[in-house]
Amino acid sequence: MDIKLRRLMPGFVGAALLLLGCPNPNLYTTPRTIQPGRFQQGVAFETFSYQQRDGDRATLPALPTMMARYGISDQIDIGGRITALTGFGLDLKWNFLRSQTLDLAADPGFQVYPIGFSSGDSGGAVAVGYVNFPLVAGLNLGQHVTLLASAGFTWGFGSVTDGDRVGSFASGAIGRFGVGGNFRLSQSFALHPEVTVLTPADGSVITSFGIGLLLGGMPQH
Repeated sequence: MDIKLRRLMPGFVGAALLLLGCPNPNLYTTPRTIQPGRFQQGVAFETFSYQQRDGDRATLPALPTMMARYGISDQIDIGGRITALTGFGLDLKWNFLRSQTLDLAADPGFQVYPIGFSSGDSGGAVAVGYVNFPLVAGLNLGQHVTLLASAGFTWGFGSVTDGDRVGSFASGAIGRFGVGGNFRLSQSFALHPEVTVLTPADGSVITSFGIGLLLGGMPQH
């Protein structure tokens, strides 16, 4: 890889993590799918905390994230999001265990963040992407409240373009763990606070705090 690209990469990767909301890991959904044929829309307001291995910490608010879900079947729904108004993502949720008190689901998905920048006389870009593999558990406390826990990993990757030169990089596997709650205040409105912690291999810790406002189709309990 070109030496100039090597020097550019750390700064732009850091910008992608902090300014674009890193992998935007909060799920804002329960393991139980929404009704087949129904849509759900939502918006999330988030803050991200990034702590380096040496203890230095930065906390930044993010732009709102817009979300939508569609129920495909009793066990599957699909979600899309515009992350922090800068990137986009898709996920496909499989609710493989459903009971009165406990639900389990796999929710794999991906997110992509393209960024343009100027370097000397030429422009360039950095594209950062994440593939997410969370498992989600939901404890149903009646018809209106579900407590949530998620665990899994995220794989980061990306590329840097500077003029006619292209370099690629990968961040590798990032551990993830989250907790939250889904509070259905009516048949078409829910509050969904959630916290997710990411643990990259470099020893840093990234924490996402968010609250989602969900409208439309809801899981049936």
